[in-house]
Amino acid sequence: METILRCSGVSKYFGGLAALFKVDLVIRKGEIVGLIGPNGAGKTTLVHVITGIHRASEGSIIFHNKEISGLRPHQICRMGIARTFQIVKPFSGMTVKENVLVSAFFGRVGMNRTRREAEAKADETLSLVHLFEKRDSFVDRITLADRKRLELARALAMDPEIVFLDEVMAGLNHKEIEEVMDLIRRINETGVTFLVIEHVMKAIMELSHRVAVLHHGQMIASGTPEEISNDEKVIAAYLGERYARRGAKHVGSLQP
Repeated sequence: METILRCSGVSKYFGGLAALFKVDLVIRKGEIVGLIGPNGAGKTTLVHVITGIHRASEGSIIFHNKEISGLRPHQICRMGIARTFQIVKPFSGMTVKENVLVSAFFGRVGMNRTRREAEAKADETLSLVHLFEKRDSFVDRITLADRKRLELARALAMDPEIVFLDEVMAGLNHKEIEEVMDLIRRINETGVTFLVIEHVMKAIMELSHRVAVLHHGQMIASGTPEEISNDEKVIAAYLGERYARRGAKHVGSLQP
């Protein structure tokens, strides 16, 4: 399987604090990779560094054999890397469709789109995430679950090869989580690669092909969901003994 993104020895310092320290991460084409760890472990910081919001203090980030560390966020986005944010921030005062239309004009092929093509892309993406019927609703009036779907739609409208999902299921109920999981699977089947940051263990263990674990800014484990759920370092740092005793297949709804 082709490697499309590789982080090698990536560190990020804020003053004297190492938010990331020599992190290695490989993402292969077509994978769903879960990224877990305690709050403050460095998960979102890693995504910020990969997507250009922060610049790595050390290390290398290679996307399709090209070094992207040091590029600006818009340059990285137009190469085919998209993301969502923990706190959803749609363009207030605009409709659902208008929010997605902005992304359709911006991403990998967006600058070459006509208005008609961008409209079609927005409609297609909204249908995919089950928001088409609400396309004319103002974003200030839709539910949290729909805002999460909109956040995903805005990322997908940029025609990415890889999408970073940062706690897209936080705050959702069990039924809504199941719906988002099904949506991610269906999108992944079309060839889109995902890195999923999540505290909902049901989602991570059922969705991911591989799981990577950050703790205090360092990568402490990487492997299949089964391997990670039985890793003593991960249990001690994050999952806890309750998870280990019951077993991952019995704790779908547990959040460490």
